[in-house]
Amino acid sequence: GTYYENVIVHKAIDLVGEDAATTIIDGMHIDDPLWINTLSVDVYGFTVTNSPEDGWSQGICVVDKKWHGPGDPYITLTDITISGCIVEYNDCGIRLSNTRNVEIADCIIRNNSGLSVYNIYSSQVRIHHCTVENNGNGFPGGITICKDPDLGDSEYIEVFNCTITGNVFAGILIEGGSYHVHVHHNEICRNPEKGIFVSSSGGPTRDIFIHDNDIFENRGGICLQDCIRSVNIQKNRISSSTKGVYLLRSSINKIIGNI
Repeated sequence: GTYYENVIVHKAIDLVGEDAATTIIDGMHIDDPLWINTLSVDVYGFTVTNSPEDGWSQGICVVDKKWHGPGDPYITLTDITISGCIVEYNDCGIRLSNTRNVEIADCIIRNNSGLSVYNIYSSQVRIHHCTVENNGNGFPGGITICKDPDLGDSEYIEVFNCTITGNVFAGILIEGGSYHVHVHHNEICRNPEKGIFVSSSGGPTRDIFIHDNDIFENRGGICLQDCIRSVNIQKNRISSSTKGVYLLRSSINKIIGNI
């Protein structure tokens, strides 16, 4: 059935839907349909839809507090799994902020007006076997990995075995303050601008490994901007794009064995 609710999960729980196609959490454009603000939560088998479209909301929000006042402590949320879900028609799809040991698996993340997955100041995150398609409407739509300027960096992020297609600006965007990021064995195609964009303009990146991906029919395959000695691009198949691998103010990166 359809639950017209704004669900807040504040204790460890397994939240299991009968079938993602028919078990729906509808936020009614009032608030985030699902907000997880505690540790040790598994979510499986829901469609999550209709957050507000205000530039600040998301279908699934994983953060201890949405607004921190002066002196408020920040709590890192750990051991979160989101699997077998459909996340669609929200502002942002899934937001992870100050999290550790998170898995997003076997999800369909589509038709959100902003980012599909927004990973801020989080570590040990695995995104795999997901379909990420047609996100972004005036905002970038791909998977985005970045730091929090006040709290710190994102590190040990892995994106693999995903199909990433039709997202505004870039299929995957890796920004400054991202370390130890592995992107491999994905199909990244038909994103109207870039397949993968790595930018150190807002801060350094380090140990970015992009390998064994099939990247095709994007305007640009892989773009590096202001990246110095930080990116390793190996054994990717890059085709049918205006540019394959292109570098802007970048040097001393490894580009080996791509087709």
